[in-house]
Amino acid sequence: MFEDINRVFIVILILSLILVYSKEEIDATLFIVLFAIIGAVFTGFVFNAESTDFFAYIPLQTLTFLIFMDIFIKILVKNKIFEFFTVKLIHLTHANIRFLFYLLCIASALVSGIMEDVSVALIINPIIFRTARILKFKAKPFIMGTTVSILIGNLLTPFATPVSIIISSGFNLNMGWYFKYFAILFIILLATSLLLIDRFYIKKLPPPSEKDVQILMVIMDPELLIINKGRFYRLILYLVIMLICIALNILPFLVVTLITVFTLIVEKLKFNNVLKNANWNLLFLYCGLFILIGCMTINKTIEMIQSVLSNLIGGNLILAIAIIVIFGSLLSSFVSKSLTAITFIAIVSNLFLVTFTDPVDQVILIIAVNIAVLVGGNFVPQASSFILFTIDMAKSEKVSDLTYQTFKKEMRKYSFLSVSITLVYYICLIIILKLPTLLSLGS
Repeated sequence: MFEDINRVFIVILILSLILVYSKEEIDATLFIVLFAIIGAVFTGFVFNAESTDFFAYIPLQTLTFLIFMDIFIKILVKNKIFEFFTVKLIHLTHANIRFLFYLLCIASALVSGIMEDVSVALIINPIIFRTARILKFKAKPFIMGTTVSILIGNLLTPFATPVSIIISSGFNLNMGWYFKYFAILFIILLATSLLLIDRFYIKKLPPPSEKDVQILMVIMDPELLIINKGRFYRLILYLVIMLICIALNILPFLVVTLITVFTLIVEKLKFNNVLKNANWNLLFLYCGLFILIGCMTINKTIEMIQSVLSNLIGGNLILAIAIIVIFGSLLSSFVSKSLTAITFIAIVSNLFLVTFTDPVDQVILIIAVNIAVLVGGNFVPQASSFILFTIDMAKSEKVSDLTYQTFKKEMRKYSFLSVSITLVYYICLIIILKLPTLLSLGS
């Protein structure tokens, strides 16, 4: 009896996160940690589990990678590395509106492959607002372009976002895997989105006057951003080395940790100051979520869900894909991408042991999880914290046509477009992956 009560109670705690995430005034992390502690104590009492049993579900390598990558990126941001290259693009284009639009959006997509989305928005958006004010054009098309570019850039690498890190760690995916299965989709989505925004918005923007361009060139001088030239170029070198090592899959979490610590020592940065700026909120958030999923594993809720799904799916790959993509997209959009990713990793991993033992089928389902969370989970602005951050920034900049309702409307359009293109791409990819099997059956 107590076992069933515990299962229902843990599910209620997790469903309560829907309410927690829907209230902006509530600190979601505090509630998740509280729920995790209550859930662990109750589950431990009922199922006679030790505290170490719950901590075993927290992936230390993943969280180590997450926190040290965050520290390193913040060091780069503080030293204006990415801001320098963004301003350089303005000078390179001589403020040609269309050329600048494409370069800024492509840069946003590429940078979001290595940097947390909020940081990208923090760097790119203020420059867009400032440029739009000086050159007297509407910032909205540029902001919408960089917003969708950042979302598309999340497909590039296994460390593009904290959620990407969770998924790649859960399924042991590396840089090569993402390039193999998502590079073409990345190009198609980015090209289609930018061409449509260009056609309907950017083309209609009037060209700036030469006087305004000259003012912009003087005000936004990239060389003014370099305070310490030696450190500036060394940090770029550290970043390149890190990316090469990660691309070659050389113990990513150790490489990121080593390079970050090496940077702190060589550049004589105070560790205490850096730690204060680290995103510890994110770390506690994921610890809480993993402990809750651990509770569901210990009390066998995950096993029961997997059993029900196995009976429902009955080995039907298409039905499994539909369930993952549909429910994964809805949960990612309206509940939490992180919670959805962690839950589906646990469920799908169990399905691999019983129902889908074919490696090709497993790859297809892993792609489905990525698509559901990274592409399908963008139906509403609150699904991505950087979009809410952008809305607040637009409000402080007094940009009247970039409200929550504006983003809600535009995100629906983008989601419909991106999901449609992705599903067509995914179907073609499934046919290619399953072709050898189909040909062998035919013969």
